[in-house]
Amino acid sequence: MTPNTPTPPIGRWVYDGLQQCSYSPNDTPASDCNQPATWHILWGPGDEHSLACTDHMAYVDRSYTYFDRHHVCPDCCMPDAVWLEIEKRCIYPDHPAPALAVARAINGSQP
Repeated sequence: MTPNTPTPPIGRWVYDGLQQCSYSPNDTPASDCNQPATWHILWGPGDEHSLACTDHMAYVDRSYTYFDRHHVCPDCCMPDAVWLEIEKRCIYPDHPAPALAVARAINGSQP
């Protein structure tokens, strides 16, 4: 992570269920990378997130500030998945109530 750099413009919503890199320099389908994602990036303490391939993660490291990242796992980008900051992964709980309890216990704060 490069200190004192802005986060990138997030751009249009892109379906991330296929876990493909969401880099798109012109923010159009024609310029989408669409390579398999290897990194899941959390841009801030909220829930703005993106997926990146290895090459575009290197670009992000050189160019932007982000809150956290971890290697893509099967639960990344699932609806209601929880980002575990300490364990560096996402989990998809069976019910939202346990998801909140897990997040609070592991992260030590409100999700």
